[in-house]
Amino acid sequence: MISKLSSANPLQTVSSGVTYLNLQRCTIAVYANMFHRGLTAVVDVKYKPVYTDIVELWVKLKARSGDTMFNLRSTGPTRFESGSCFCSLFSSDLSEVNDETTIGTYTPSARLSLPNDVA
Repeated sequence: MISKLSSANPLQTVSSGVTYLNLQRCTIAVYANMFHRGLTAVVDVKYKPVYTDIVELWVKLKARSGDTMFNLRSTGPTRFESGSCFCSLFSSDLSEVNDETTIGTYTPSARLSLPNDVA
């Protein structure tokens, strides 16, 4: 993100936007959708269900995107908080993937919201 005090031109930076990726754990599957705001470093996202409620996620970033930040937020009690799992909520592997056949095959649905000026 570029702060208000930055002299950088936001149109010429590699990434000056935000990508929101929503993973929804349902009873039989995990569903995903995403949307972008601004010019983000995210090029592609793939995911693979490991179990009915756990997914592996791959995020492809632009070259020379610099520092990229990931925030993880849960809206309900996690398995760790409920006491059914004592592992971490999120485990990262920031290595480069050279064989794209090893990554997930599902792509999150693109989401677009337009205001109707009524609500």
